[in-house]
Amino acid sequence: MKTKKHKIYTKIILASGIFIVALLLFIYLASKSYIYIKVTPRESTVELDDKAFKSNKSGVYKALTTPGKHVVLVKANNHVGISKEYNLRRGIKTTIKVDLKEITPSESPESSLNLIEKGGKLLTIGQENQNDFYYSNDKLSQFFKGTFEGTVFRKNPITEPKMSGIKEIIWSPTKELALLIKTDNNINLFDFKKYDFINQSEIPWGNNIGSVAWAPDNSQIAYFSDDGNGKSLFLSDIPNKNKERVINFNEHNDIINPLLKWSADSNFILVLSRSKNNQQNNVYVFSTFSRKLVAYTEDGSYTDAIFNADNNFIVANKSDSSYLIDFKKPNEAVKLSAFLDLHNLIADSKNYNVVYTLTNGSLFGFDLSNNKKSGYVIDNIGNQKIELCYLLNSGKILVYQTPEGVFWISLE
Repeated sequence: MKTKKHKIYTKIILASGIFIVALLLFIYLASKSYIYIKVTPRESTVELDDKAFKSNKSGVYKALTTPGKHVVLVKANNHVGISKEYNLRRGIKTTIKVDLKEITPSESPESSLNLIEKGGKLLTIGQENQNDFYYSNDKLSQFFKGTFEGTVFRKNPITEPKMSGIKEIIWSPTKELALLIKTDNNINLFDFKKYDFINQSEIPWGNNIGSVAWAPDNSQIAYFSDDGNGKSLFLSDIPNKNKERVINFNEHNDIINPLLKWSADSNFILVLSRSKNNQQNNVYVFSTFSRKLVAYTEDGSYTDAIFNADNNFIVANKSDSSYLIDFKKPNEAVKLSAFLDLHNLIADSKNYNVVYTLTNGSLFGFDLSNNKKSGYVIDNIGNQKIELCYLLNSGKILVYQTPEGVFWISLE
C-alpha cells in the first residue's frame, strides 16, 4: 500500500516539476522577442546590434532577444546593404525580408560602363539640391562638370587643359570662382566666367597663408596668416582687397596653425589647433557677431572637426574615435559608437542629423542624434579601394574615386 502511495506521490512531484519548468520557460519566452530575417543573397552578413549571427541552410537568420528597439544590419560584397532600427514587441515574432541590390561594376576599369574618368580626381559636389559634381583629369590640368539626369550621365569641360601647379582648391559656394593653392604656396583667384574659356582669368590673391575657408553664404573668406604683425585670423572680401583682423593668435598661445571651417549659416567659424604637441590641439568656435572665441574641448589630441549641416552639433575626431559635441553645451563631448571619417562626411538631404561616411572602405549611414548606424551600407564595390565619394540625386547615385579613376553606380 505504502509503495503504491509512494509511486503516486513521485508522479505528482514529477508532474509538478515539469509543470513548473514549463511555466517558467513559458514566462521566459513570453518575455522575449523573436526576430526572423530572410535575406538575399544567402551569403550576406547579418548583425543585430553590432553582433553577427549565422543563418540556417535556408538563409534565414533567427534570434531571441529583449523587447524594444534594435538595429539590424545586412550587408554583402558588391551589394547595397541596409541598416535599420526595428521596435520588437514582447512575445511577438517579427519577420523581416531583405533583398539587397547587387552592384556589378566591371572588373576592368578601362571597359567599365560606370567609368567617368580614367585616373580622374573628384574635386567638389555641386550646389545644394543639384545633381552635379566637379572632377579633373588625371593630371589635374583640366576640370569638368558632371551632371546626372536620372541615371543618364553628361560630361562638360569647364576649363581648357591648361591648369598647372595646383596643390589644393577652395571652391566658392556658387562654383563660379575658386582659390587655387599652388605648389609654391601662393594662392590665385580663378574666375570660371561661366565656362567661357577665352575670358577665364587667374589672378594673385595672397601668400604666406595657412588654412582658408569660404563662407557658405559667399559673403566673405576666413584665413589664417602672419602679415608681419602677428599670426591672426582674418576675414576678407572675395578679392582679398579689404580684410579685418578678428583674432590675434599671439594672445592665444595654445592655438597653433589652426584649421578653419565655417558653420552652414556662415555665423560661426570652427578653429582647430594643429600643434606638433597633439595634447594641445582643441576645438574652438569663433562668433562673427560677438567676435568671441569659445573653447569647445579641453582634453586635447583632436585631429579634425566639423559642424553638422544644421549647426546642432560638432563632430570632432581623435586618432581612432569620433565625438559629438552639442553646440549649446561646450566641453561635453560624447564618444560615438563608430568612427566617422570627416573628410568623407555627407549630410543626408532629408535629415541633417543623419550623415554618410566613408570609413575603412565602407560607406555607411550614421544617426548623430541617436548615436547609431542608420541607412544603407556599402561594404565593398568590386574590390575597389574607394578614396572619396559623393551622393547625388537624393542619394540614388554614388560617385566615387579610386586609384583607377572616377566611377559611378546607381543605388536604386
